[in-house]
Amino acid sequence: MIEYAVVYLKVQHIILCGHTSCGGVAAALDNKKLGKIDTWLMPLRKVRMDHAKTLEGLQGAEKARKMVDLNVQAGVEVLKSNPDVIEAMKERGLTVQGLVYDLAQGELVPVEHEDQTEEHRHGAFVIA
Repeated sequence: MIEYAVVYLKVQHIILCGHTSCGGVAAALDNKKLGKIDTWLMPLRKVRMDHAKTLEGLQGAEKARKMVDLNVQAGVEVLKSNPDVIEAMKERGLTVQGLVYDLAQGELVPVEHEDQTEEHRHGAFVIA
């Protein structure tokens, strides 16, 4: 999917979009064994473990929101490590941006990333 969008469609901007009130985030924070979806939750649980110190002082909705942001940041890092994405970023300025859709507000909120570049809205490929 990424290869097709980047190499063949030549998208100019990739958006990775998370959302608030995420059941996966709640399950990863709860850290209970859930059966078949445990495999799906492993990346979220890794984010939780990698950022345990950041999350430990937070509670409830604030903790869940931070976890959503951290998960989007992790996803952006994964995308930026894809060879096709790296090449397109170097050769034609492809950008990758993380957003969170705030369900309560009906808004898309940018998730800051240390090397985030100017937003390009045209030619975007959305992974949600």
